[in-house]
Amino acid sequence: MDPNLILDNVIKFANIAKELKWEGPILSMTDCTKICPKLVYSQELGYITGSTLSSNEVLVSNINDIHSKIKYIYEKNAIATQVRIIALKVFFL
Repeated sequence: MDPNLILDNVIKFANIAKELKWEGPILSMTDCTKICPKLVYSQELGYITGSTLSSNEVLVSNINDIHSKIKYIYEKNAIATQVRIIALKVFFL
């Protein structure tokens, strides 16, 4: 599962709406929130979260890579201080 706003994710959303035969409004919301800088390894996603680097750059293929990836993020000064969230929602009346 890729949490980024990419064309594939938008297409998946559109396909679900089409399967539901949804023709009503779709709400789009965005939010930019300041966060505490923090790096965390996500076992579910398979990479280090909390950086501004792409998921490919912080992908962890071996558990022994975690510390070297975190060091790489610090060297690049790429720790996130804010997060942008984009959500799409359909309304069932």
